[in-house]
Amino acid sequence: MSTPETLQVRVRAVTYEAEGILGFELVPMPPLKELPPFTAGSHIDLHLPNGLLRSYSLLNAPHERHRYLIGVNKDAQSRGGSRYLHEVLHAGDTLAISAPRNNFLLDETASLNVFIAGGIGITPLMSMIARSQALGTPWKLHYAARTRRHAAFLETLHGYHNDPSVELSFNFDQEPDSRRLDLSRPRCSGAGAAPAAGCARQTDHSDTGNRDRAGRPGSPHPGEPAAQRRAESPRLQPSAPSEPHAE
Repeated sequence: MSTPETLQVRVRAVTYEAEGILGFELVPMPPLKELPPFTAGSHIDLHLPNGLLRSYSLLNAPHERHRYLIGVNKDAQSRGGSRYLHEVLHAGDTLAISAPRNNFLLDETASLNVFIAGGIGITPLMSMIARSQALGTPWKLHYAARTRRHAAFLETLHGYHNDPSVELSFNFDQEPDSRRLDLSRPRCSGAGAAPAAGCARQTDHSDTGNRDRAGRPGSPHPGEPAAQRRAESPRLQPSAPSEPHAE
């Protein structure tokens, strides 16, 4: 049952997104006809029937009110959160969730967005990419995973391949002839390039993988305490709402 702090949703679909990663489509339960609005980078808390509270980023376009989409990696060290979602939750089941919150805001004034993701860390960036497209903001994505089999949402991302305002870079470090993603310096005018004159006007959004932990009050990241965050890349344009983010 919903409480004043939660919403009741139904799992409309469970989809295979990559090895160890499932997607969940959540839709409103009557009397709700729409879900609360959200901004790119937002997350929701799932109040699981086993008593656990887990936070997951919303990955669909922010204009969508008829559903929320989340992606869940089955963590080998799971204490029951991702394991429950992978092994117990099915299409048709109901869940109590929180309204969306955003600790990882997209800078919508930037002239260029640079996104850096590792593994399941791609999830909040998917909503930022959709928002960048809606705003007409050029963007670059550097996406690293162990192999293509472990990289979620590749089909969706490849759909942007012919867009001249988009630059995609994929790194699969466990595949033959591959190389690790070099994050030693900002990518302002191409891979490995020194900062260009326009670099200060772009914003770097980094997200490098998640842990199966409950969100804690005051934590800058849903699902992970502040002491356990890892920011893999500097932020190129300071922004008051958020710091570099690691999921």
